[in-house]
Amino acid sequence: MSEKCPACGTGWLSTDEDRAASMCTNCREWTGLSAPRWHARRPALPCVRCSKTVFVRVLPRTRLDNTDQGVPAAPLVLTYQRNRKYPSPDVTAPAGLLEAWVCRSCGFVEWYCGDAENIPIGLVHGTEVVDVAGDGPYR
Repeated sequence: MSEKCPACGTGWLSTDEDRAASMCTNCREWTGLSAPRWHARRPALPCVRCSKTVFVRVLPRTRLDNTDQGVPAAPLVLTYQRNRKYPSPDVTAPAGLLEAWVCRSCGFVEWYCGDAENIPIGLVHGTEVVDVAGDGPYR
């Protein structure tokens, strides 16, 4: 049996994904929380600033339009795949989905990318690979 979505009160939690998120599909898409989740990239270590061990794992989002309060949100990403027809980014194909870990004690924030291996590389994406163990300036 399905239960009503606590976010909107009208949708139904009809799938396992809906129930796990405690939000219907429409609400997850509207709030930008329909992005895939992955295993935690942050190592299980205390905060580097205060040595406490309690964190909040966050999928940071941005509003898609700032002219109204009832606008949808989207997850923060590092770049986008290239548009096949034009040299512009394809905003429907994000890459480098970000998550933040916030220390509950001191507020220190660490950023991690859940799909780093899928980030496209090149000037058109605003990305480059830097090997700090090589002969570069970071040796």
